[in-house]
Amino acid sequence: MSDNIALARRLFPGINEIVIVSDSSPTGIGTRQMAVDAEENYPDLAFSYLNSEDLSTDEMLQRLRKLQVTSTVIAPAWYIDKEGNTFDNEAIYPRISEASAVPVLGTSSANIGLGIIGGKVNSGTIQGEYSANQALRILSGKVTIKDLPVETKSQNRYMFDHRQLTRFAISEGHLPEGAIILNRPVPFYERYKRETTIVVVAFLSLFVLIAFLMWNIRRRKQVERDLVHQKHLAEQYLNIVEVILVAFDDQANITFLNRKGCEVLGYREGELLGRDWFKVCLPPEEYEPVFSAYKGLLDGEVELYKYHENYVLTKSGEKRLVAWNNVLRKDSSGSIVGLLSSGEDITDRKLMEQELRDSEERFRTLHKASFGGIVIHDNGIILDCNQGLCDMTGYTFDELIGTNGLRLIAPDSLEEVTRKMMSEAEEPYEVEGIRKDGTIYPLYLQSKFIPYKGRTVRVGEFRDISELKQAEEERIRLESQLRQSQKIESVGQLAGGVAHDFNNMLSAILGHSELAMMRCPPSESVYSHLKGIQEAANRSSALVSQLLAFARKQTIAPKVLNINAMSSSILKMIRRVIGEDIDLAWSPGSDLWKIKMDPSQVDQILVNLCVNARDAITGVGKITIETRNATFDQAYCEVHIGFVPGDFVMLAISDNGSGMSKDVQDHIFEPFYTTKELGKGTGLGLATVYGIVKQNRGFINVYSEVNEGTTFRIYLPRFMGEDAVQTTETATEAPEGKGETILLVEDESVILEVGQTMLKELGYVVLVAGTPGEAINIAKNHASEIDLLITDVIMPEMNGRDLAKLIRNIRPEVKCLFTSGYTADVIAHHGVLDEGVWFLPKPFSMKDLALKVHQTLEEKYY
Repeated sequence: MSDNIALARRLFPGINEIVIVSDSSPTGIGTRQMAVDAEENYPDLAFSYLNSEDLSTDEMLQRLRKLQVTSTVIAPAWYIDKEGNTFDNEAIYPRISEASAVPVLGTSSANIGLGIIGGKVNSGTIQGEYSANQALRILSGKVTIKDLPVETKSQNRYMFDHRQLTRFAISEGHLPEGAIILNRPVPFYERYKRETTIVVVAFLSLFVLIAFLMWNIRRRKQVERDLVHQKHLAEQYLNIVEVILVAFDDQANITFLNRKGCEVLGYREGELLGRDWFKVCLPPEEYEPVFSAYKGLLDGEVELYKYHENYVLTKSGEKRLVAWNNVLRKDSSGSIVGLLSSGEDITDRKLMEQELRDSEERFRTLHKASFGGIVIHDNGIILDCNQGLCDMTGYTFDELIGTNGLRLIAPDSLEEVTRKMMSEAEEPYEVEGIRKDGTIYPLYLQSKFIPYKGRTVRVGEFRDISELKQAEEERIRLESQLRQSQKIESVGQLAGGVAHDFNNMLSAILGHSELAMMRCPPSESVYSHLKGIQEAANRSSALVSQLLAFARKQTIAPKVLNINAMSSSILKMIRRVIGEDIDLAWSPGSDLWKIKMDPSQVDQILVNLCVNARDAITGVGKITIETRNATFDQAYCEVHIGFVPGDFVMLAISDNGSGMSKDVQDHIFEPFYTTKELGKGTGLGLATVYGIVKQNRGFINVYSEVNEGTTFRIYLPRFMGEDAVQTTETATEAPEGKGETILLVEDESVILEVGQTMLKELGYVVLVAGTPGEAINIAKNHASEIDLLITDVIMPEMNGRDLAKLIRNIRPEVKCLFTSGYTADVIAHHGVLDEGVWFLPKPFSMKDLALKVHQTLEEKYY
């Protein structure tokens, strides 16, 4: 790496930045570390690292496109990016070169020619040559393995791509001494050296031949005269045979063509004599190879093809395939003077053979390419099979042929398959198959009788239905999830339906009991009864709240949080709840990411899970709460059901209690499901946790072993915004009013009365309205300022949000606080409060009312 950085300085003196492109492979990490180690040797250079752990391929290429001309890129490796995409060199390096406007150096000779300039690279060829030379020395006895010196010198070489040097106008004179340059343009002579030699030799041979022929012409004429008589006699015999007989001289001129030849070619007898055989009787595409072979034969460069096949061209333009047998024609001196060929027209025979081969090939293709396994067997003995059966069972073709096909059937299904085979049944059925490696898999079988090589046998279809079975299991699982979702929705509808009216009633109960307790000394006997009423109402309110949380209909106000800070603040309360016999261990993760959710929901999760953990422990035990960051990619989630790709903050609660069986784990998030004794639990604790996590787009992973303990891992999405982490301060006393005027709107008269009394006790001037219409009239007609509107959300005439808009049209300065037992989606979407909305859930205490009124008036967090 250091040599390549020095090379970059040498080739590009004006650079001020080195950009390292590397992935998370051992090569990428190693070369990246070498670059980091080399930084101190180049203080005047800036080093930038484009790492696949941080960037996708598109992001890396975009960064390359933005590089300045004073930068140089070194790209050791990029086989995988942060999204899990993988690449080979041929796919990624051309893209890197194309994206980069500045030169790209590399570290491997394998990448030269793919867009990099080159550099000091490792070369498998050079290293292989060196190793081979050392091996030869050992084998030849020149040196023993013991005496072979240890080579410490690097075998890396400076190698460059001539095309990239030209692209970036880099002179070869600037390259290191001994540099190897690849992909140079090949000179014309070097590129066509063989062809040039052949042409020259051919011309020389032709010249010699012509000279020889001119010298010998007189003698040849004499020989021809001597042969005329013999030729005439031979022609009479040759015309009666049923094969083509053709003779032509060394110039390819036809000197003889018998009657059969004229018939096949469609010419009259004597019409072709003296004409060039190759030009007249061969198709254009056959001319060059056949004529070149003939000239080579005459020149002694090639041997005679005693048998060959080629097409001839008839007078009508039809092509006929002829099988030739050839002999050289020589004169009395042994000189070649031409060729004599006998040919058989095999066009029709070849067509029949081709049709037969095509038919066999179609059958073979259909047989081999069948999507399932095909087997032809005689009473179980395999006679033939396709590749599909080999792929399915793991056996080779040779291992299957001639063996008993019943070995492909699992032991539990052998009896059924044998019975079906003996009964000559042809209907399909399902059994279990067994592969060569012993794997059992579901199998669909069907067979039919067919004629085969003179006997009746069976052809059977093997079809692996593993995927169908898995799909069926997946369908059942999805149906179960759908039923669970419908159950949750039903509970949500039930909770939403009763929450408003039920919380209104609880508001009246809690309000009256709290007001009565304020006026009753604790020493009075009735005080304890009032306290009991208040506690029962609070428990009822918590039950409704849990139902809404489970159904993801709880109204929440998300804030940007650090779970470590939130968890630390509630640990003291949890320690009091779980008791002194249980050790509570707190293990916060470092540099924890932020999340965005309602702080009260974090408390609900921790309290519910810690209480469950406490109840699972008998006697002394330990509960551990830990946090850390977690990232999952798509590949991980594909093999871990229930996990979702992305960045998450993990909150884990573990205990060493009694643990849970698989059956129990299948039901733990169902509402009202509990394994506790009667009266010890409502069965809503884990259902509440489940609803909260799902409402915040997270997921839960549960691991439990009976008598070993349980771990709940909650994964909440990482918050990627820039909002500052918000904290919540708690007021110790209910703040009192300073005479501000509040318009209270409530359609339930008993709640209206309680609210009016509480607000007056807190020092506010209270205007009351039983309907939205009354509230609008008061807003229009009240002489002095109205500081705050407190309105129920769900009312007969109109909802609270619409009422607030109308009153603000009359009095723009008025602030608004909404209150309700269930908001539906009037002031919240999917349970999340709209931005800037103040909300007080019913039922509420006087302190809750005082704090929220003060917050709204002051617009300040407590």
